[in-house]
Amino acid sequence: ELCHPASEKNSEPRNPKASMDSAAQSQLEANQFSQIPKGRPSTNKSRVDHDSDIYDGSNHDLLVLLADNEAASALIASLKRSAEILNAEKCLLVRQRDDARNRIGSLQDQILDLQK
Repeated sequence: ELCHPASEKNSEPRNPKASMDSAAQSQLEANQFSQIPKGRPSTNKSRVDHDSDIYDGSNHDLLVLLADNEAASALIASLKRSAEILNAEKCLLVRQRDDARNRIGSLQDQILDLQK
């Protein structure tokens, strides 16, 4: 089925409360990474680098780029986890809908039997 990756086919349905906790955790992580400053901050040319007499900003730019990349990667991972949670919740709702339809069908059959 589309809803069930191979690793989840025979597993029990997820606990909706646990899914909500995971979703809240993912949102918290996304908020945390969105607070990391983006872009190139202004460099202070008068700062002294340990390796040279004058700080030229190149190492700082590289560190900012790496931090942005790490933040983006973490955000992507968080979004993937959120998508997995939403898919699991959607599958749970589909199963509940199918169960409800089956119960309705069974009740309709019982009503027809009683009317005979």
